[in-house]
Amino acid sequence: MADDEAPKPLFATPTPSAASVPHLITFFDAELLQAIVRINGAKLGVWNVPAPFGEDDRYEPYREDAPLAAWAMALNQQGLLNLDTNASGLIYGNETIIVDSTTDEAVLAECEKACGEEGYENLADFPGLLAKINWALVPIGQEHDHVLFVAGQAKMDYFELLWQWCHARGRTVSTIALDGGKLALKAYPAPEEARQQAAVEQAHQYLTRLAQFGIGPQEAVAHLAELIGRLPKA
Repeated sequence: MADDEAPKPLFATPTPSAASVPHLITFFDAELLQAIVRINGAKLGVWNVPAPFGEDDRYEPYREDAPLAAWAMALNQQGLLNLDTNASGLIYGNETIIVDSTTDEAVLAECEKACGEEGYENLADFPGLLAKINWALVPIGQEHDHVLFVAGQAKMDYFELLWQWCHARGRTVSTIALDGGKLALKAYPAPEEARQQAAVEQAHQYLTRLAQFGIGPQEAVAHLAELIGRLPKA
């Protein structure tokens, strides 16, 4: 998401209420979920999809109902924090909101009713929701590859810590802003040193993975250069 890119694919409303509360948008992955847990100590839950494991660690992927608290069970937490096949399928295949697994379900049911089919990122009253639950994480975008983190004023420390963590990991953070009367995303890239370190780490993982297929570094770099050449011009 580039600086000043209109976030029309992300929001159905020209004035998302998330803009009125402490918020940030960044890439969504397992590492981010794990950072959230370290920041606030919560066991995460996904509303409104049932956790795949039930009592006695039984795998029950086709049940239609389960309490939010079931996400706190060890196998469900493990799967969620690693975005395994079960968890990622539930999140990427549905409109969801990620919260503390002890959150009052009645509050979330009201939230679900209020946003209807528009997705939780288009909730009209994030300030009201956050007064009751303090923070929330909403997967956004057509592929749910980014996430909107919102925090109430009482939990500004969560917001600040997550922003710092993103920049320390080389991640760009974006916020919703009005620019000349138009909605835009304001991008805040991480410091250059952190960006370079992130690039090195990701490149190492890329080369290591391809080496497992018998593809050496020089061949991998050649293919990568070819792929970059096919990308559309900015």
